[in-house]
Amino acid sequence: MLSLATADAIVDATALAEGADLLTCDRHFDGLRGVRLVPKGGR
Repeated sequence: MLSLATADAIVDATALAEGADLLTCDRHFDGLRGVRLVPKGGR
């Protein structure tokens, strides 16, 4: 089971409810359904 902060859980639940993919570079979301991790752009 994954443990998310309340704000992260709300973001994830909203994306799921809307049928949207969640694009993020935040590894806290790794492994969740509908999440697409994108690399951070470094300079």
